[in-house]
Amino acid sequence: MSSSTLTIDVSTGGIHICIVDKRMQIIHKEYKEFEYLTSEIPGAKEIDTDTLWALLIQMMRSLRFRPDLTAGISEIAVTSQREGCVFLDREDRVLSACPNIDSRASKIAKSLPRSTKEEIYDITGHWPDCYFPAMRLLWFKHEAPSTYTKISRFMMLNEWIVYKLLGKNKDESVSEETNASESMLFDVRKRTWSHQIIELLELSHLRLAKIEKPGTIVGSVSSSLAREIGISESVDVKISMADTQSAVLGSGGFEPGDIVIVNGSTTPVQLVTDSPILDNRRRTWTCPYLPDLWTLESNCRKTGLMFRKIKNDLQELLSQFDDSLSLTSEQLDKIISINADRSFDTMAFLGPGIFDVSQGKDLPISLSFYDERVNIFSAILIGYIENLTFAIKANIEQLKEISNISLRRIILTGGASRNSLLRVILPRILRENELLITDNLDTTSLGASIIGREKDSEIEKALLNSLSRLSSNEDMVGDFYNKKFEMWKQWYSKMISIT
Repeated sequence: MSSSTLTIDVSTGGIHICIVDKRMQIIHKEYKEFEYLTSEIPGAKEIDTDTLWALLIQMMRSLRFRPDLTAGISEIAVTSQREGCVFLDREDRVLSACPNIDSRASKIAKSLPRSTKEEIYDITGHWPDCYFPAMRLLWFKHEAPSTYTKISRFMMLNEWIVYKLLGKNKDESVSEETNASESMLFDVRKRTWSHQIIELLELSHLRLAKIEKPGTIVGSVSSSLAREIGISESVDVKISMADTQSAVLGSGGFEPGDIVIVNGSTTPVQLVTDSPILDNRRRTWTCPYLPDLWTLESNCRKTGLMFRKIKNDLQELLSQFDDSLSLTSEQLDKIISINADRSFDTMAFLGPGIFDVSQGKDLPISLSFYDERVNIFSAILIGYIENLTFAIKANIEQLKEISNISLRRIILTGGASRNSLLRVILPRILRENELLITDNLDTTSLGASIIGREKDSEIEKALLNSLSRLSSNEDMVGDFYNKKFEMWKQWYSKMISIT
């Protein structure tokens, strides 16, 4: 890489922008949160696209005062949350924009005949769920027909950002394989639109994006935008993979048998494969990845989102006594570390679970213990971390069972991967495999920047050199957690069977 890349990542919680230089170093980064709109529609979340675009422009415009950074930018690479999408009319005016947590289509997804769901899964590698754009389109058809009749096309969120960066109306927008597959209208084997599914769902009237390989340069930044943010008009615009696959690449998951755990708002566990593997029990997702590679995904579901709720709820409780008290993530980590050996017989089911999309079951939140020495408040925190590590191992076991692939290495990344207790328990319960952790938290941005150049041996070497090994001592602590994991798995199986 001869110059730097400006990366844009529209994640679940906000916008990240980074500048990655030719040495694979992040020399600038900024993050700003944004909030979704809500309504009286059950489960509905909306993105205010005007606000989102204005925030992104504001963040990029601040670079005008750093010519030392902007002078070297040769491309802008765009990634985003999966399943986030924008619905547009014939004039490309935004009718609705839904983030990946919009669940308005729950009833529609559940109402599909099982035979239809199975047909969709066997082609797309995705079990029909409320979060996919195809299900939202059916929701509009049944619940908001006046909007549905105006919808001419949809764009995945990274596709829409690219479209805006180009600054001109185009009859044909460009998408890429990994996020297009999250539409639930994509043939995961052929890596193109599935006209069979499109006809099945009666969506043939839609204008569909041209599918390109991830990492494709799709044009140059518009001249007006270039002047506004202080970069050259010759800067290329590159459409990168979806955020999870970008994180897999940015973590060094290059080869079949690599597993990458992306521990963030959710915790997808992705196994790299050299062929599309679909689970005959339809529990997992199958997704395109690099050329001639796919990922088989199991997912612990809402993990960081649940930990954020625990933190916020504790903060709210403290504020009732003293509104000047503030609870930071660092303080929570300290509390967990101090009390790590005091979980005793606590068994927690606080959100993280074992992926099974075709069943669609979630356990009720519960915390169980008999030992009177247990402190309820610290047990919630410690129990969550134990629950998370057990769910990660169970999902890895599920991937091994489905794929019958020998694991090459396991890599941990993501903003929530720095918890001290997590780094004690996880290597001990995964001690039959080498567990590595990324030194850099911004692996999504790294992956977005290098896609298209991933075969460069220097890039691969730099990424692998940024990995550290987490020790997995054979000790009484490991024995304790491995026994507890087996018990947690038994409880989980019994509880899910009666839910």
